[in-house]
Amino acid sequence: FCVGNYAFYYGRRRRSDRGLGIDGRLSRVPVSELRGRRVLDVGCNAGEVALGVATVFGPAHVEGVDIDPKLVVKANAALAQAASKVGPDGVLDYFPTTAPTLLGPLPIVHAPPETGFPHNVSFRLSNFLTDPVPTNQDDKFDTVLALSITKWIHVRYGDAGLKLFFQKCWSVLRKGGALILEPQSWEGGRGYDKAVRKNESVGLCPTNVSAAKKARLKLRPEDFPTYLVEVIGFAS
Repeated sequence: FCVGNYAFYYGRRRRSDRGLGIDGRLSRVPVSELRGRRVLDVGCNAGEVALGVATVFGPAHVEGVDIDPKLVVKANAALAQAASKVGPDGVLDYFPTTAPTLLGPLPIVHAPPETGFPHNVSFRLSNFLTDPVPTNQDDKFDTVLALSITKWIHVRYGDAGLKLFFQKCWSVLRKGGALILEPQSWEGGRGYDKAVRKNESVGLCPTNVSAAKKARLKLRPEDFPTYLVEVIGFAS
């Protein structure tokens, strides 16, 4: 898979200790930033986080975007699988998991009223850095999720690309919106060195990064909060 995160990257991480069956990091996000909100999940991977938001937190809509076409296909397949288990009155997991496996996924019927899951989530192929910024406030978002993606953007596009990413997050948000950011550490098992080695050894991206390129990066994860507040304009 291109750019770094492998399929179900989120799914292989920790689960919620609330027994919700969703990514545990969502339990730390204030419900007020998700319920009834228009949410953008940047770097949605195979869709697990976006589907967790859509099924548990009641957003107005959550849109997952990813640069990797294979992952977007997997996300849409996961949506079809989850939607096939929705029963009368929108009851989740009404039908057994084996039903869509044996009989195939049911089509998502788009008919009024299109509210709640599975109508409140969608996935599309997108390079967020080059996508145009919505000019209509209705098309902007209340919350942007950026979980475990800054490392991949940073090693691929450098300081300038990461700064552009932060600016784009600001630009697509409505006034009073929130950026939920989970940066990876500079060092350690999930740090930047692993991203450099993975790109160099597997050739995941058209233009591989190198240790020399990492050395040229000046912005550090611990600097992100200050940069977001003092340069971009977010409130802490």
